[in-house]
Amino acid sequence: MPGRSLLPFLLLAGAGCLPAPARGVAASLASADRALHRGRAEEAERALADLSAAPRVSAAQRAEAGRLEGELRLQQGRPQEAAASFERARDAAEKAYGPASPEARAARLDVADAKAAAGETREAERLYRAWADGRGGELAERLSELALGSQSRGRAAEAERLYRAAVEETESALGKGDPLTAARLSDWGLQLQRMERFADAEAAYRRALAIVEKASPPGHPRRDAALNAWGLFLEGRGRNAEAEEVYRRALKEAGPRRSEAGRSYGSLLRRLGREAEAAAAEAKAPAGPR
Repeated sequence: MPGRSLLPFLLLAGAGCLPAPARGVAASLASADRALHRGRAEEAERALADLSAAPRVSAAQRAEAGRLEGELRLQQGRPQEAAASFERARDAAEKAYGPASPEARAARLDVADAKAAAGETREAERLYRAWADGRGGELAERLSELALGSQSRGRAAEAERLYRAAVEETESALGKGDPLTAARLSDWGLQLQRMERFADAEAAYRRALAIVEKASPPGHPRRDAALNAWGLFLEGRGRNAEAEEVYRRALKEAGPRRSEAGRSYGSLLRRLGREAEAAAAEAKAPAGPR
């Protein structure tokens, strides 16, 4: 499928509504788009080079060319160059369509995503906040993704701050009792646990579980996941009796359905040398790896 800005050019070119030079530019854009989405990087490079040599290129066409070049650079693992390409696309999109247009907003998101991929987390966060413009739910999703990237790069404090910010934005947008708020709290709790901030982690897990217990009936997958996460935390702190109680509760609530707690409980029981009970618990776990 052609890129989000490319389709109007293809329709106009196909109908013969563009002058000859513009039809050549549209053809090069189409060629670059096609090559890019088929994984043919060299072919895409050639098509984009043809565009740079074209005598007359409109602002809308420059926006599309910059977007395609940015996507290509991301595919090549060159996120900083991708960000520069997306910035050119953003400037051209704002000129062609206006700063408040959907095209310009999408282009600004491309820049932020590239900055995030390059590990420029502070700048990416600034751009995401400007892009979201009060849309707390959308911002929270991006902050959560940024946090995951920071965590994978070993930036624990930065990841914790971003997970906490994602919780705050989700609460603001959806409410403190929303299940997505609980999911963000669980993510934050896990990061706090990694940082050995156990009291803070416990508070986050407890809040998450309380939300899910109120919002979801017994046996609901969301409730099962929250109970399993709480049990794993307790087990990790050496509070095996409490963890066992939580796992048993999850299995009871699941009834005849499978429960992720079955696998966790089975693992705990095996560590405690209770093999027969472990096998029975694991029989209630979902098939496949964790």
